[in-house]
Amino acid sequence: MDYDFSKTKEFIKTNKPLIVIIKLVIFSVSIYFLWHVFYQNYQQFIAVSTNNQLQSLTFIMVSSVLYVGLLIILAKGWKTIVEQLDQNRYSFSLIIIYLKSLLYKYLPGNVFHYANRQLAANKQGIRHKTLLKSNLYEAICLIISAAIFAVYFINHWYKAQHMVVLIITAVLLAGVIGAYFYSYFKTHLMIIVKSLPYYLLYFLAIGLICYYVINHLIDNELSLLSCIALYALSWIAGFVIPGAPGGIGVRESVFVLLSDGLISQADAIFVIAILRLSTTLGEALAYLYANAVNRFHQNGT
Repeated sequence: MDYDFSKTKEFIKTNKPLIVIIKLVIFSVSIYFLWHVFYQNYQQFIAVSTNNQLQSLTFIMVSSVLYVGLLIILAKGWKTIVEQLDQNRYSFSLIIIYLKSLLYKYLPGNVFHYANRQLAANKQGIRHKTLLKSNLYEAICLIISAAIFAVYFINHWYKAQHMVVLIITAVLLAGVIGAYFYSYFKTHLMIIVKSLPYYLLYFLAIGLICYYVINHLIDNELSLLSCIALYALSWIAGFVIPGAPGGIGVRESVFVLLSDGLISQADAIFVIAILRLSTTLGEALAYLYANAVNRFHQNGT
């Protein structure tokens, strides 16, 4: 079954003014909420950041370099999707295209990273329709991966006392997702199966980074699964809810809300600020790395 992208384009074009207004409202509310929380916890935040200043700067530098590796994992996931859709093998140049496109998501509109990827990959001989489909499948894989980890937090949030509740929830979630894909994407189900491990690995690794910040930089006690699930749920919100480019504001607001009762609000702001700085700097480093690889190949030819 082929998805009709023309309907989506027409819907976006017709409702563009409304979409812009919704984005502005959500972004404004998110920024106001973060400012209010920051203002209420200013002294505690300053104390936390001052006590961990050198460690935090070192961590941001190291984690941003490590994050480049995680972005390459995401790029390999997208490359796998494209290869499965096109039934063809492509070179490392697709990875470079993916990495060079990442920073464009911070431009107003939140679509320019897709547009840049689309144009660059099309020059490699990949059809526009295949690339549009790859974006859809990538979004699906990301959401499924984040949702799998988020199940743990949802059960914790509702204070489930037995592991069986977690298992039942996971089975039901997997059943719903599986039924959906079997009904509507059964011809391309293997695309999800083959590419999903890359996205699961990404959320596991970013969860480990979150775990280190919460439990070592600011000395809290939160389980690894809780950290992964907390970040995954915040990421889903920033990805799905329309707002600022790159999910700025929305992801941070949801993280602070969900972590309430687990860590202090000052700690939550500190953690998500560290993570945002690390990931954004990592994306900038990935862009520089991709440019360096491009120049190396151009000089070698």
